[in-house]
Amino acid sequence: ALNSRTVNNSANDVTITNATATTLGLTLNNDTAGTIADNGSSSKYTTVNVTSTGKASSGVALNFGAATAINFAGDAALTLAGLTAGSAQAIAISGAGGLIANVSALTALTDVNASASTGANTITLDATKASFEGGAGNDTVVIALDPTKAVAGGAGTNELVWNAVGSSYNASANTHITGFQTLGAGALVSGATLDATGFSTVHIGAATAGDVTFSNAAAGTALVLDG
Repeated sequence: ALNSRTVNNSANDVTITNATATTLGLTLNNDTAGTIADNGSSSKYTTVNVTSTGKASSGVALNFGAATAINFAGDAALTLAGLTAGSAQAIAISGAGGLIANVSALTALTDVNASASTGANTITLDATKASFEGGAGNDTVVIALDPTKAVAGGAGTNELVWNAVGSSYNASANTHITGFQTLGAGALVSGATLDATGFSTVHIGAATAGDVTFSNAAAGTALVLDG
């Protein structure tokens, strides 16, 4: 009936065998690799509370197949190499640490709520299935399909990144996006036109697969090129 686990300074896989407990408190500190998972077909955890503290963790993967709710908190940044949680319906992010995660493959997910977060979060999202609420930090949301769910950037200085192969993004035709100041082009973009209506900055953060056109950029729009 294990209900808490701390993993410090690890690059190893950790499998948790548990028969009865339904909630796990998982604390991460300075972890650099490995998959932390429940025990496959006998998984019991329906709620997983992840706290990243001490030093940042990066490269860790999580696998909790029975979890319907996953909550991230803490004062240290957490970058996930993968998140497998086929039953997950809700993800919450709080605290100052900030989360980097790709949750676009979680088909049951309906909401990512970072409204209690003060950190900088980067979330790759399928916004045709899940909504997003940003917090006080500078949030980045990466999408590859036109959103049909509400995606709200929150109070920070926020960036919406379009990262689709062979398609364009029309900001002026989409009412589901609010609270974003920067429009970014992701690495997969090629031959796309990104409508910058309503954005004050356009951004190319890495080499793109091909040419990018930003249309309808207002006078005074900033262009940011990294690398």
